[in-house]
Amino acid sequence: MLWHTENYAQADDARLKELRKLAEMSAEETPNGWKKGGGLGFDLAQLAIINPRVGGGSNRLGFGGLGNFFANYKKDRFTWDNSGSFQVSVQRIGSKEQPFQKNLDLLRLGSRVGYRTGNEKIFAAAEATFESLLFKTYEGNILRSDSLPVIARFGSPMRVALSTGINYKPDEHWAIYVAPATMRLIYVADDAIAALNVHGNEPGKNSFLQFGANMNAVYQNKYFEDKMSVKTSLDLFSNYLKDPQRIDVLWQTDIGWELVKNISLNLHTELFYDYDVRVQYDANKNGIYEEGELARKPSFTEALLI
Repeated sequence: MLWHTENYAQADDARLKELRKLAEMSAEETPNGWKKGGGLGFDLAQLAIINPRVGGGSNRLGFGGLGNFFANYKKDRFTWDNSGSFQVSVQRIGSKEQPFQKNLDLLRLGSRVGYRTGNEKIFAAAEATFESLLFKTYEGNILRSDSLPVIARFGSPMRVALSTGINYKPDEHWAIYVAPATMRLIYVADDAIAALNVHGNEPGKNSFLQFGANMNAVYQNKYFEDKMSVKTSLDLFSNYLKDPQRIDVLWQTDIGWELVKNISLNLHTELFYDYDVRVQYDANKNGIYEEGELARKPSFTEALLI
């Protein structure tokens, strides 16, 4: 409500100006300051069999977790969006003498700054991202070993990207970032792991530097009276310096359904493809990823968590 000491005509005119000013504000305008949030998901699977019948199966113990968080800041035309996520999952099949194997291990961090141009939906932007593992991995995806060689660990490999471009936000659900100047670095800090040449680094080197174009499109929304949340992100990259026709792909989707307050059933999927990074491939079709079975193939991950 507006209070005025002027006469009624002046008061009406002031109200009209105020309403016009409010109408001109963007529907997506958010208050200045910080907005923070996140979520965690857990997975536990256990099966115990004592003296199993022939063909009856084996003991199994598996557990894991998935988490994400964000911390976004806004002040007038300036925005600063920060995000992070992790995925961890291990399992042991058989007796307690069998080692745990890793199913998932991934850490991602990202930060993007933007400045709104004359068009309220377009931002000049710059972004930095980081990706690596959290724990050591031994040959055979074993979590711990005294004899097997280490094939991956935190920082080996790691993927770092720096980019500048335009961030287009047509509404509160969509954000499309186009960066024609993007530097990406694959770096393997451990010399022994780098010598394996399985993480995308150049043969005989610890790194692989790329310069190209990046596009990232994000859609997020809520449905059924905010019971279901959907977020999907598609990231594409083309390397100007080598085989630009080969597009790297990272497509992530998260769908959540609120069971009770603060507890949700979540489905996470991820499709990854990078021509320079070979992934484990069951070439023999025997259901086992054996040593040396690597190929330039898409990698797909799916996780159902509470």
